[in-house]
Amino acid sequence: MPSPHSFDLITAGEIQLGVQILQKTFTNVPLRYKRVDIQEPIKKEVVPYIEAERLSKASSSKAISPSIALFHRLDDGSFDKALFNGDRRTIIYAKQLPKHVPGPVDLDEREEIEKLCLEHSAVKEEIKKMKLPSGVTVCAENGFPCRFSPAFHGVFRKLIRIDYLPTGLDHTVVETQPWKPLKTVQYAYALLDKSIRQDLKPYIVQQPQGASSSTEENLVSWQKWKFRVGFNSCEGLVIHNVTYDGRNTFYRLSLSGMTVSYGDPPAPYQRKQAFDMGDVGFGTTADQLPLGCDCLGVIKYFGAHTVDSADQGWQRQTTSNCGFADRPRHQGFKNTVFYEDNIPLPASKENPYGVGYVAEKSVLKTSGSAETSVYADVFDRIN
Repeated sequence: MPSPHSFDLITAGEIQLGVQILQKTFTNVPLRYKRVDIQEPIKKEVVPYIEAERLSKASSSKAISPSIALFHRLDDGSFDKALFNGDRRTIIYAKQLPKHVPGPVDLDEREEIEKLCLEHSAVKEEIKKMKLPSGVTVCAENGFPCRFSPAFHGVFRKLIRIDYLPTGLDHTVVETQPWKPLKTVQYAYALLDKSIRQDLKPYIVQQPQGASSSTEENLVSWQKWKFRVGFNSCEGLVIHNVTYDGRNTFYRLSLSGMTVSYGDPPAPYQRKQAFDMGDVGFGTTADQLPLGCDCLGVIKYFGAHTVDSADQGWQRQTTSNCGFADRPRHQGFKNTVFYEDNIPLPASKENPYGVGYVAEKSVLKTSGSAETSVYADVFDRIN
């Protein structure tokens, strides 16, 4: 069994231990757990360890990786942060965050608020105004057709107000009106009026000698590349300590911030957005892949654990939340530039002119950060 590593994923036992330490510290105080993750070690402390590993030298003990927890106190509604040492079973510190700092939404909270919303008398009155036909199921969603949006307090579960949504070109709102039947647009093929196409032939990909990659726990070796797969509740997938042919290339790769705004200025749409890593978190909302993904060939799946806020803080296993597979070519066919109906692919014998974008090559000589332009799209790596 491999020895513990500074970039190991948090285990179910470590999450449970962290919850027990917090419960012992905050005796008789109900807590709602938002995140329990490994606090990544300080870079200057872990570099000597991973350098010894890269050079196949004897290394000292791994850098200490304490665990971090974010949670709400349900007695006063405060949002708190704690750091604790699982080896010593002690709290390093616990502090209340400023009142203007909201806690991230958790999946259990979303389900609870949805249930509360649909059972609230004020919401039922608004639904009654729509005069829906019998047999219609009402659900809480982030889009139309309802023109009203209930707002609830996330901690104390109280209805704050009901926002009425502008649906025209300005900020004008109207009260809830009777619903007008429209022809539905179905995405599920079983509900379509016509059958799906039958002219596609089977496409079979085989790797009789297996994949060109190998894994040991979360360490991946792929051709001349080596890296460790990490995971946390906020960022989701994190790539640690990337080397190529024995040379250091990246210390850490992740999405540190991302949001796609709704793009409509009238209230309350200014708060509506998708992929906001702060609201919920990429790791918390990561899809499980129990049935596999659409990658072809041999696939290695990685799983992780996140805290379950509604079940006394015990861990929830997120099985197969990311997969790794060899790709014979760039995955550009999944990223169509729909404005010009182009499919960008890197320059190759199949695509000698790099249709869809201009490629510029830069050699990264020193460590640092890089950001994409708002007018550009992607980074690509070339072995």
